[in-house]
Amino acid sequence: MTKDLYPNHSLEEIINDMDTNDRKRLAKQSYPTDGVIVKSDLAYINDRDDFHLFDIYYNEENKGKGLPTIINIHGGGLVYGRKELNRNINIEFARAGFNVAALNYRLLPQVSLKEQISDIISGISFIYNNHEKFDLNMDKLFISADSAGAYLAMAAFAIINSGELQDLFGISCPKIEIDGMVFISPMTRLADDGSFSSINEFVIGGLDHDDLKTYAKNMIKIFDKVNPCPIFIQTSKEDFIRDHSYDLRDYLDEGSGFYEFADFGKGIDQALGHVFPVCYPKWPESIIAIGQMVLFLKNL
Repeated sequence: MTKDLYPNHSLEEIINDMDTNDRKRLAKQSYPTDGVIVKSDLAYINDRDDFHLFDIYYNEENKGKGLPTIINIHGGGLVYGRKELNRNINIEFARAGFNVAALNYRLLPQVSLKEQISDIISGISFIYNNHEKFDLNMDKLFISADSAGAYLAMAAFAIINSGELQDLFGISCPKIEIDGMVFISPMTRLADDGSFSSINEFVIGGLDHDDLKTYAKNMIKIFDKVNPCPIFIQTSKEDFIRDHSYDLRDYLDEGSGFYEFADFGKGIDQALGHVFPVCYPKWPESIIAIGQMVLFLKNL
C-alpha cells in the first residue's frame, strides 16, 4: 500500500517541503562536470516562459559523433520540480556515452494535465525537428523519467504513437520513434487517499472526457492503445510508491511489452528511498542502478 510522506499537509506545504529538502540536498552536493559539456536554458517554445526551457548534457569526448540521445523528464508529483533537479544523474548518463536533453514543463495547478503533456511532446518534437542544429542523434532516442515524470512520459509516448490519442488529447505531433524508456520510481496513477490525493481535483477537473479521466487515474491503461517500447523499471523496498512499479511490471507481464525490472532492498548505510539514483547518484547502490539502466539502453 502506498505510504503517505506528508500526512495532513496541504498542497502548498507539500511543495514547500519538497523544495526545501531539494535545496538542502543540492547545496551539499559538489558535482563537477568533468567530461561533460552543458548547454543551459535553451527554449523549445519561444515564449520567454522558464518552464519551456531545456538543457543539453553532451559527452565531451564524443560530441557530434552520433551518440544516442536521452530526453530526461523530472518528477515532482506534477506540481513541483525543475530540470536542474536531475542535473547530477544526467551528468552520469552523459559520461556513460549519451547526450541528454533535460526538459522543464509547466506545473499543476497553474496549468492542466493536458497542457503538461503538450509541453513534454512539444519539447520532444522540437528536439527531434532540430536535432542537427544541436548535434543530437535521433537514430537511437530514449526517454528517462522519474516519479511523475514517468507518468507524463507514458502519456507522451502513447500520444506520439496513436492518432486516436492525439485527437482525444487535442495534441498533434510528428511521428517519432522512441527506442526505449527508463522509469525510476515511476508514478503510474493518482493517489487513492493521503496528502498526494490533493492533486486529484486539479488533474481530473481539467479534463473534459471520460477516457481522459480514466487514463489520468491510471496512466498504465494508455498502453492499451499502443505497443510500449522496451522499458527499464527501477524501484526499491523503501520507495513510498513501490507498488506503482509492480503494477506496471504486472501489466507488461500480461501483455507483450519487453522490460527489465530492478527492485533494490534496504540500503546498508542509508535508506534507498524514492528516486534515490536521481538524488544521490554517487551512492554505491545508485552506481549499480545507473549502470543497469545504461546497459539496458545500450543493448537496445
